[in-house]
Amino acid sequence: MKTNIKLFNRTALQCGVVFAMCFMVAFSPSKAEKVTGLSDFTLFIDPGHALKENEGLYGYTEAEKTLRVGLAMREYLQTYTDIKNVYMCREDDNTSVTLEERVDMANSLNVDFYYSIHSDAGSADANSTLFMYGGWKMDGAIVEKTPNGGRAFGDILCPDLTGVMRAKTRGNKPDRVNYDGDEYTSTNKYPYLYVNRVSNMASLLSEGCFHTNPTQQQRNMSAGWKRMEGLSAFRSMLEYMNVERPVIGVASGIITDEESGVPANNVTVTIGDKSYTTDGFESVFNKYSKDPDQLHNGFWFIEGLTPGNTVEVKFMSPDFQPVTKTLQIVSNPTGRTVDNMSILDITMVSSVPAKVKSVSPDEEDLSGIDPSKNITITFSRKMDRASVESALSIVPEKPLTVTWKDDYNVIIALAALDHDTDYTLKIDGAIAKNSQTNQLFDGNGDGAEGGIYSLAFRTSPPDTSAPVAVSYDPADNSTVTEARPIIRIEYDEAIDETSVGTDAIKVMEGANEISGIIQHTVVAKNSVLHFIPSVDLVNNKTYTVNVAAGIKDLLGNAAEAWSFSFTANPAAVKDSKMIDAFETLESWWEPAGAGQTAGIIADQTSRVLNNSIVATSESRSSLALNYGWDVNYSGTPMIRLYLPSGKSRGTFTSEYVLQAYVFGDASNNDMMLVIRDGKTQLEGSGWIKLNWRGWKLITWDMSDGKSTGWINGDGNLDGTGFYFDCILLQSAPDCAVKGTVYFDDLCVRKLETSGVDQAFTSDDAIRVYLTPTVNELNIEAGEIINDVAVYSLSGSLVKHIVPSENKVQMNMDGLAKGVYIVKAKTTGAQRSVKVVVM
Repeated sequence: MKTNIKLFNRTALQCGVVFAMCFMVAFSPSKAEKVTGLSDFTLFIDPGHALKENEGLYGYTEAEKTLRVGLAMREYLQTYTDIKNVYMCREDDNTSVTLEERVDMANSLNVDFYYSIHSDAGSADANSTLFMYGGWKMDGAIVEKTPNGGRAFGDILCPDLTGVMRAKTRGNKPDRVNYDGDEYTSTNKYPYLYVNRVSNMASLLSEGCFHTNPTQQQRNMSAGWKRMEGLSAFRSMLEYMNVERPVIGVASGIITDEESGVPANNVTVTIGDKSYTTDGFESVFNKYSKDPDQLHNGFWFIEGLTPGNTVEVKFMSPDFQPVTKTLQIVSNPTGRTVDNMSILDITMVSSVPAKVKSVSPDEEDLSGIDPSKNITITFSRKMDRASVESALSIVPEKPLTVTWKDDYNVIIALAALDHDTDYTLKIDGAIAKNSQTNQLFDGNGDGAEGGIYSLAFRTSPPDTSAPVAVSYDPADNSTVTEARPIIRIEYDEAIDETSVGTDAIKVMEGANEISGIIQHTVVAKNSVLHFIPSVDLVNNKTYTVNVAAGIKDLLGNAAEAWSFSFTANPAAVKDSKMIDAFETLESWWEPAGAGQTAGIIADQTSRVLNNSIVATSESRSSLALNYGWDVNYSGTPMIRLYLPSGKSRGTFTSEYVLQAYVFGDASNNDMMLVIRDGKTQLEGSGWIKLNWRGWKLITWDMSDGKSTGWINGDGNLDGTGFYFDCILLQSAPDCAVKGTVYFDDLCVRKLETSGVDQAFTSDDAIRVYLTPTVNELNIEAGEIINDVAVYSLSGSLVKHIVPSENKVQMNMDGLAKGVYIVKAKTTGAQRSVKVVVM
């Protein structure tokens, strides 16, 4: 009891209240007489989490949303009823209160009911409510904790809140049944959730849809939407207590753009002397995005209307044509909340002239676009196709072939253009118009009709070069410790799939050919070839990789045959435990499901099985992690791909190495493998930069007991009984904002020999780049560079140095303009890069 008192007192000080008068904020009562029947009833409202915890999409947190739903519920109760007391564990975004403290507070106050408000997380397309009371199954029957009441309140709130949120529901369930499974009769005869298990009164936890669903999360930002949720909880509590529900007059709805279907921002809705303006960038969304066009909800909510009246509803916006509707204010005090909301959803016609929304390829790629490619222009409104085609021109004049993906996207083929030439594409705003209102096109983007849209670009020089292997594994004359090393060859451009025959790569040990499979994948515009052996290699044998002649790029330029060699010295495996071979993904949470996931574009982020890109000849599938970073997010975007402890197969110690095959996408994003050690602290492999294309075996040797601590980790691997926790993917400076990373055969192994290579990092790679302004070649590596050679495309050696340094600068003055091949070597790596001397 002493501990409880201390927690109670500390929380009281944090909240700045005395519990005898806990949060009894005065609200102006309505003119209607308050309903009675709650004068002896006390309620504890627990807005889930605290501060700005549990971030959802766009950086808006679950804690911020649930607080305002709770405040609205409290206001309704204090305004319309004679309730004795409504307590809250926090009433702002600055109060830090733990789960234990809030339950101790409720127990100390001896309240009659504990209501915990939450929202859920999951995949981008998931959106449903869920209600959980303390309960379990025994002998096939549901048992509710005592005191009872959570189930009864949930049976009322479930259809009520689900109705106003326009959602589906997973129902009102005993919490242990929800987590252990509906068919499972639990041996744990107590509630699963802490708030249900430890609270001394009837209790319920609600999940008010998903803060990881894009549509729902944008609605969550609306102050009116949160009041609507609070209104539903208020009316459901009155029904639970068998108290008369007051007559209310509420109107609400969702406004959308008739043309695009996108919810409308900054629309003012007026009913008599009352008005509500839908959220806009300046009022709300600028806190969560830098893009004025990214976020919309179109939701409006007006209270204090007279039930039974027929009213005129006016919708006004500078961006839309005005709309006026009539609406009858409905009232059904004994019905659900949705039966007391006069819902009016409308569409409005835009009055803003169309403009160019985006261009593909982006500006960087337009500095040297191949004439065999297309340019796609995306407009902000549906366009009159014939008028756009009449308005198109190009300087210097050339014939253009135009097709349409849809009324928003015009595709312009450049096949008739010359190589190595500057062009300007133009759209005349005095001719092009949209198809909905026939307004002229806003060419110069000033918000008014008319003006010329200009897009300058340069076509690329003709490509007469064969594809060049810019990196490969294993390195020439290296020694490998894997029994079946993946042969990986990365080219400087995409190669023609039809030129990759079954004999494109042969691995020979003397006269013996090694069996295996060949994979070809285009990753970030470049091709990667893999040879995956189907048999173990023999210790101390030398193997030669022969790459056949005739591998062609998309323009038919063919590469010559070449080869490299390595020696096999596989480490003996004393013990091996497969954590996941990724034959199914049912154990892994969706990326958005973990609270640490933040700054993602929901519809671009997912985890799926892939059956074609695999790391071993026995593998049937891999895990594909698709990601899309929100470039307008203010923090560091991150994905936590979480494997719950109950699904993590087997435990291990620091005597093991953790391994996984990782298919990099050359994105320069950071990745880390994370475990929980014997103290359940989160410890990681260290950040691994995804700066390669194709498969690599990532190995974390834990024998030194060191790690990179994450969240509660301290950088030390303590104790025994380690288990795998998650894969982290984190955005980094100058990284790709969209892509896919693959994982296969996540396992731990105890090896006979020590000295296993540490996790692959950016320092293991050789970086080669040219500074064009000074014609200076730069070579950097994580180890000593032994050799740098520059060749012409004809194969002539034109420059050569033996630097014995980690960083090298080589002046390219004196060389004729053109393309050269730079080959750089270290003891453990080799890289070839094509550079252009200007």
